[in-house]
Amino acid sequence: MLYGLCIDEGLETPKMVVTDVGVNYSGYAPENYDKKFNGYVTVEYALEHSLNIPAVKSLGLLGKDKLILKLANCDFKQVKKDQNKLGLSMILGGCGATLEELPVCFLPLPMMEFISLHPIPKMTPTKFRKRSSAQRQTI
Repeated sequence: MLYGLCIDEGLETPKMVVTDVGVNYSGYAPENYDKKFNGYVTVEYALEHSLNIPAVKSLGLLGKDKLILKLANCDFKQVKKDQNKLGLSMILGGCGATLEELPVCFLPLPMMEFISLHPIPKMTPTKFRKRSSAQRQTI
């Protein structure tokens, strides 16, 4: 969602070159999962390889409030609740989301807006009753 928003805002393009180097934001120093830096990479490469540092930089470029607003509009309840406390680390999992909320992130941006305006009703599990041996049949 982050890179899609950056592209929509005209801040980045898939082939744009960004740096994957060590950074420090007032004491917050994100790292990649493998603790390595990749130097110059494209936005496309950063997304494909889940690079943390370019993601944090992209969030800084976009502005965390724009992403928070988009997630809140998609009914991310914990994000709504904590929106005043969230910082750049939110892009690396520093905010809460449920498994029901996450699939919305994989929808095209216009569809996210539709889903947020027309939420899918919650499904409640049904109880299964045990069949007696007389009710079970082998085919």
